[in-house]
Amino acid sequence: MIREILASDAAAFLALNKELDQETAYMLYEENERATTLEQQKKMITTFLKMPNSTILVAEQDGRLVGHLSVIGGSVNRKKHSAYLAVGVLQSYGNRGIGTSLFKEMERWAAQSGIKRVELTVMTHNEPAISLYKKMGFEIEGKKVCSLVVDGDLADEYYMGKVFDKNVLKGEMNMEMTIVQLNEWVIKLPKKLEVFSEVAASNRPAPKKWSPKEIVGHLCDSAIHNLQRFINVQHEKTPLALTSYKQNEWVELQHYQDTSMEEIVALWRSLNKQIASVLSHIPTEKHMYQFELEDGKFVSLQWLAKDYIAHLEHHIKQIDAQLPLGGEVNEKRT
Repeated sequence: MIREILASDAAAFLALNKELDQETAYMLYEENERATTLEQQKKMITTFLKMPNSTILVAEQDGRLVGHLSVIGGSVNRKKHSAYLAVGVLQSYGNRGIGTSLFKEMERWAAQSGIKRVELTVMTHNEPAISLYKKMGFEIEGKKVCSLVVDGDLADEYYMGKVFDKNVLKGEMNMEMTIVQLNEWVIKLPKKLEVFSEVAASNRPAPKKWSPKEIVGHLCDSAIHNLQRFINVQHEKTPLALTSYKQNEWVELQHYQDTSMEEIVALWRSLNKQIASVLSHIPTEKHMYQFELEDGKFVSLQWLAKDYIAHLEHHIKQIDAQLPLGGEVNEKRT
């Protein structure tokens, strides 16, 4: 079980750290070097729990603490969006996914706490840890040469960091812009599709390729799935699993090819007006709520909204390629 630490965990947490110091050379302290008293540990935990940008997550199994991920938020205004991480899992509980679970819970907590960047250091020869951090989306940002002495030898460390949704932080596309774009397409796309006759709208350019009707139908299916995602991420535990669906089967079983283009466009317009409304009512602090992709990577609600527009525009280009000049199937725009 992964949970936030309690003040009553002080003794168990201190014992965990001392055991980590003893069994691995990858931690900062050497064996028996940690001089923290129980009272000091209790005070530190209490202080962490009062700080909005810091926490300690612990892994509990078999009635004991077996791992932790400490999040130490910046104390000055220019660093409060950033946090330093320290993580450790007992060797006897390795290869059970505990490290991954700790990082996933940290991502959920960070999304709700306004943390936009996390960073850590790791010895350059600690390959299992580096592999985990890369899997969780961290990048090597630099190298600290001869920063530690381990067992009498000089050791280097990597600086590694992760920024949650770089596009949001750079202001390249915020939610407001996404909503504006979507509302523009709600107006423009139905007008664009008015030129299609039913024959042209039903034309499949090649075997196993969708007709314009089916492309718009697929965009309806996309809207159905993403509307649920935009709602569920706001009230379910995050990171929310972002699973794929069988697109071809959906298009076939919705029978878009046998439905008039007018009806399909009306459905698409209604769904996307609702999506724009839902997005417009999401509080800013929830824009960084996380989804987990099937490959284990994490993306934010903001990223998904942006990707929804990109997916829409990708298929609109496919429709553009089939726009008829005069309504005949064989008359395509060049």
